[in-house]
Amino acid sequence: MTSNENTASVHPVVAAFLQLLALADAVNVESPTLTSWDTDEPNGDPENTVARFSWVDDDGLSFACTLTEGGIAHGEWIGDSFFCSDAEGEPTQITLYKHNALTPTNLSAALAS
Repeated sequence: MTSNENTASVHPVVAAFLQLLALADAVNVESPTLTSWDTDEPNGDPENTVARFSWVDDDGLSFACTLTEGGIAHGEWIGDSFFCSDAEGEPTQITLYKHNALTPTNLSAALAS
């Protein structure tokens, strides 16, 4: 068996979302607008954590939203936002910004700029 036969493939929705996230200047994930976040490489495992957003609110309380490949793979774009489940199974709305919302339909223009 070759090593490629044992490697799970990355879901296309995961790959597209992470490509857009890498291009984004800011993210709103049911939070204040964030300008930094952590990402990891996808490996095809639905439990693999690939994005983590964290922030502190005006009262000093810490919040975080973690996304797995499985949650992203079952998500969908509605308008300018991506809707999926976070790592805890909670519904999550995410909007990516680069002067305009980034979506699969305007990816070519974003890459050209």
